Amino acid sequence: MESNALDKARLLMNLNRTAEAIQELRQWLLQQPEDLEALILLVQAYINTHEYPKALETAEELLSQAPDYSIAHYFHGVTLLLAKRYADAEQALLEAVELDPWDADYFNMLGTLHNLQKHWEKALFYADQGLAIDPEHVQCLNTRTEALTKLGRLEEMQSTIEETLAADPHNAYTHATVGWSKLERGNISEARQHFAEALRMKATYEFAQEGMKEAVKAKNPLYRAYLNYSFWMSRHQSSMQWSIILGVLLGQNLVRQYAERFPVLNVLLVLIIAFLYFTWVMMPVGYLILQLDSYGRMALEKNQKRLAWITGIALCVGVLSLAVHYWLDYGPLFLLGMYGLLVIIPLSRLLDHPERIPTWLKVVSWLIIGLGALAVLVGFVYLGLGLLLGYLAFFGVLIYSWLYNFASMRGA
Repeated sequence: MESNALDKARLLMNLNRTAEAIQELRQWLLQQPEDLEALILLVQAYINTHEYPKALETAEELLSQAPDYSIAHYFHGVTLLLAKRYADAEQALLEAVELDPWDADYFNMLGTLHNLQKHWEKALFYADQGLAIDPEHVQCLNTRTEALTKLGRLEEMQSTIEETLAADPHNAYTHATVGWSKLERGNISEARQHFAEALRMKATYEFAQEGMKEAVKAKNPLYRAYLNYSFWMSRHQSSMQWSIILGVLLGQNLVRQYAERFPVLNVLLVLIIAFLYFTWVMMPVGYLILQLDSYGRMALEKNQKRLAWITGIALCVGVLSLAVHYWLDYGPLFLLGMYGLLVIIPLSRLLDHPERIPTWLKVVSWLIIGLGALAVLVGFVYLGLGLLLGYLAFFGVLIYSWLYNFASMRGA
């Protein structure tokens, strides 16, 4: 009876009918609440369906029943990791290692945990520990590849990639990981080949789909420069990222002060402002690049296509309005141009993945968008009042960007 219930659940999970598998397992656990294997399967099923709170709750139940069972600590650690409780997750995984120091999966998960926290050296250490147990452990090899890529140790990275592909050439995750590694090192053509191979094996694989989108967008030199900047930033801890952003902003203010005495510095000032602006809007501009590509547009979701067109229209309105303003010196067009360029920032965050931003930030977004629109409308009647409202909207966008970055880093 037990074997039938668990076998049926496994079969349903293999057929991607995970919701039915969960139902089967829950019914079985009503009869046998202490069945550890059923609890483990249920944790895995909840993870597969991204129901992380339920996965954590089930893992805690598993741990309470089997505190001396290393795999109970392992799954507890995995679910804590998915809940972004990294310190607790590390402690749970170390407990698993202490109970069973010969399971490479445990070391790989510790490596993954440290990769997520950008502790590249520690991630590499644990990946190597896992490989010392099982030299062909594909997940450890992939974890090692990611850490070496971020550390810039290219020769070791390349040899690890070759080992990984030799160990399991038919693994979609491996090809996607190698693709991202190649993309970060600027080998766009090879990156696309690996993403294509991963998608050939698993067409709905989001990790590879996102990589392929980035590889297509990277054909554009402007976007490629932005992507290189993003990869470079991603190698640093959040504190360092904030320091870099603050440094650029302070540098911009310094250049602005000296530009009055040395006009040539205005060129540098324009470049810094353009850099800051494009770091804010490259995500929707990237969608626009994909939308204009005959193959790239097939990779976009419906809301991303809509955002691409909105971005294109807003950019055209912004640039044309500013150009005409500087030709005719007509103040309201200055407001309209600035609105067109800046409204992309909050709109893109709202329309891309609205579930990823908190409700309070959505309210702030709409307030800024509304304030900007009001400034434009008022500006055509009372320019002075319109400019005042426009400055408020502009500073609102600056504050919004800081709040959004802060919320993103907290959730990272």
